[in-house]
Amino acid sequence: MTYGETAVHFAHDIEDDFDGFEFSDMMEYIAGQISSKYKSFDDVIQEEKWVGREGRIILENQLIQVAITEYCGIAAVSFIINPDAEEYNYTALAQRLIPYIETYTAKLLKKSGYDVLSRIGTFSNGVGVYERS
Repeated sequence: MTYGETAVHFAHDIEDDFDGFEFSDMMEYIAGQISSKYKSFDDVIQEEKWVGREGRIILENQLIQVAITEYCGIAAVSFIINPDAEEYNYTALAQRLIPYIETYTAKLLKKSGYDVLSRIGTFSNGVGVYERS
């Protein structure tokens, strides 16, 4: 489900959230909060960039891409080293920044009322097993 080595997983059930609240609203909220804290990120939601077939890139800068995926009530915000960073040999810098953004995102989601989850394993059929963080 996730594309970066680093991801924040959280339980999400749009139907239990606010009336009229949609997945796209959640993507915009997360993108807005991260980009207001980390000013170097550009919002790319409208460009519909993807990682693989399921990871929607919502933010990017020269070092990191932030993608969101959702499957059966579990969503993940993934932090992926931007291919441009690899090309210009900034991979180490990107790797050092990702934990800060990951920690901020986990705190943001908890503060927003989502259950942040830790992935503790995967069954042989690919189904992930999670516990509350």
